[in-house]
Amino acid sequence: KFKALLPMVHAFQILVQIVKLFDSKPVLANALKFGRLFVENFLRYAMPIVEALFRAERDEIQGLLKSLQLSTRSLQHFCSHSKVAQNVAVVKHVPLLKRSLEAFVYRVKAMLALHNCQDAFWLGNLKN
Repeated sequence: KFKALLPMVHAFQILVQIVKLFDSKPVLANALKFGRLFVENFLRYAMPIVEALFRAERDEIQGLLKSLQLSTRSLQHFCSHSKVAQNVAVVKHVPLLKRSLEAFVYRVKAMLALHNCQDAFWLGNLKN
């Protein structure tokens, strides 16, 4: 099951990178809307698998989470950019996405604390 997560996270990372190339309102709105859905579904369906297999495949899971973190950081940047640009069609997706991103951060932090791996977790300051 865990091996199936790698291509999904990689594809999500590629899609988020593509959004950076197309700086239009519809693309950004869809990135925020469907980025939130991806993060929520990852939390709902993939995190139980990740948590169960963490001890056995610690390095692989940390790599997976690091890859996903790159995408979530970009989504956070999109949120900030949308608020600065005052784009109403895009800004309406920001609160729900930020809530999902925060839930993701806390869930990963809790999993690492449960397995005594707090040193693997570092939370940087995000600029608003």
